[in-house]
Amino acid sequence: MQIPPIMKNCLSLLLTFVLSQALFAQDEQYNFQFTNTGSNMIVAVLPQASTVLAEELGAGGLLGAFIDVDGEPFCVGYSEILEGFFTVGLWGDDSNSAEVDGLSPGQHPYWVAQNAQGESSRIGVVEYSTPFNGWVLNGIIQVDNFVFVVLGCTDSAYLEYWNYDAESMMISAMEYPAEIDDGSCATLVVEGCVDNYFLEYHQQNYIANVNDGSCATTLIGAYEAMEEDLIETIATSIATIDSLELTNALQVELLIAQYENQLAQLIESSNTTIDSLELANAQQISSLTDVYEAEVSQAQEYAYAEDPILIDLAEGWNMIGYYLRYPTDAAIEFQDIADIMHLVKDNNANVYWPEFYFNGIGNLTPGQGYQLRMMEEVEDFYFVYTDQRLELSPSVPQWAIDMEIPTHPNDVRSLVRIVNMLGQEVNVETCTKGEVLLYLYNDGTVEKKRLE
Repeated sequence: MQIPPIMKNCLSLLLTFVLSQALFAQDEQYNFQFTNTGSNMIVAVLPQASTVLAEELGAGGLLGAFIDVDGEPFCVGYSEILEGFFTVGLWGDDSNSAEVDGLSPGQHPYWVAQNAQGESSRIGVVEYSTPFNGWVLNGIIQVDNFVFVVLGCTDSAYLEYWNYDAESMMISAMEYPAEIDDGSCATLVVEGCVDNYFLEYHQQNYIANVNDGSCATTLIGAYEAMEEDLIETIATSIATIDSLELTNALQVELLIAQYENQLAQLIESSNTTIDSLELANAQQISSLTDVYEAEVSQAQEYAYAEDPILIDLAEGWNMIGYYLRYPTDAAIEFQDIADIMHLVKDNNANVYWPEFYFNGIGNLTPGQGYQLRMMEEVEDFYFVYTDQRLELSPSVPQWAIDMEIPTHPNDVRSLVRIVNMLGQEVNVETCTKGEVLLYLYNDGTVEKKRLE
């Protein structure tokens, strides 16, 4: 006795539902990761330049410097785009390694900005405050303005041309459409049902990547319909057996056994579905267990912070390690010794300068080392775990206001920024003749001059 064709089709469709899966990937042209080579220079982004970045990219994003290595973009430094003044460390090439991993002396990088959605834009023109003659060890340069050129996919037939929401799998127009094609067009737009819990997704060979609202029949609904068809087929077959005048009792028994076996398989499939639901509940319990273990770990961290490591700091430069397990604000960690400390410098050339209320480090990173320059020695310094932050507003200390104006400049040091007597950063080209200005250098010294 053969299985009816409709039953074969139902079982084949069920097997297709179980085995189907899909996978999508997205390439990225610019990798905002640099190599810490131990040598760097500082690029200071002035408030007017950061305003241009905010207008082009919106809230959040990254500003990175790149060079081409073997025809591919290579990051030599980047920073999160902050409101107002912020800095970027440019890393030099490590002469002890065969690979190119940074800038050579005199080499110019090009700049790329990336918004919070991961879309990158090549910056066409960078306007510096003074002529930039390329990378130099421990140098400092200021940026006044950026002019953007948007690179990307310019063909609307490709997914990379659109703003793609991976969660809803919907496309919309880019806020900043690409002006120049950079060869990033890779994935063709295929509209259809994108939810693998619906029958239409499997009928379209699992290739749709943009949701067009065509999902209509759930797998559960199709399964229930198939179940109803199978039961109806069995009932019809049994009715057929009853209506036949069979003389061979063995043939009748074999036919009944065949349909009973099919019914048993249907029940086994239902049990498999129930087992899947029980597995989902077990996974939910495992997730709650992970939350509990995280809370226990945090409680252990508080206990760890109550038994601090005491550190003696000498006058001048010191190297210390941040031993807490969670990041904390640099300004609040050093606030008790800020009045006798020149500055703190991290491994990425970011600085915290308490006398001028400037925190370029942000949070201290667990396991990282920091350089401290002290005005005098301190005993038994230690870190304290806290989630508080110390908000800073730029200002000028009284000793800088009272200091004498030198009769000639000292051009050995590197200039960080120029501020007026209110602590506001200024451009000497727009200042009034005779105005008193403060010049801040990278070695922690300040000069007071009258503009000639």
